[in-house]
Amino acid sequence: MKVLLAIADQEFGAAITKFACQHKWPEDTEFRVLHIIEWTPPERELTASQTLAQYLEDRHHYACKVSSEAAAELKKAMPKASVEEIVMEGSPVQRIIASASAWKADMIVLGSHGRKGISLFILGSVSLGVVSNASCSVVVIRKDDETEQQSNADKLLREKAQATC
Repeated sequence: MKVLLAIADQEFGAAITKFACQHKWPEDTEFRVLHIIEWTPPERELTASQTLAQYLEDRHHYACKVSSEAAAELKKAMPKASVEEIVMEGSPVQRIIASASAWKADMIVLGSHGRKGISLFILGSVSLGVVSNASCSVVVIRKDDETEQQSNADKLLREKAQATC
């Protein structure tokens, strides 16, 4: 079995990894941890960097960190499993679908922010796009309360770190 874990950030990375580690997979299951760096960054993230090149470098470093953390947890929980990490640039929906198709994934696991109303209309939904277009099974993970609390703590630490720089 081939399972693609599409991880956008640390908070969903933790929830997706937790799901994968707790699930009973066939012994020969292969995992691919995929992180997509969007070509069109949100304005608030872009303005935090001095240049577009710096933004992309920062995002690539973050993507590698998030992917490695997820892969390490998977390897720890399932030492015999094959786990690979991939970082790509582009449209998340298109890249996740293309990667799953090319790799012949049996399942895609990704997170959902649970956006509704105008924010869904403006920002779109990666999970909805993947569910609607994938040729394999898709599992959508919502953050649990523990992940939400950790996310808030991580956010505060990042804000403090940025304020001291």
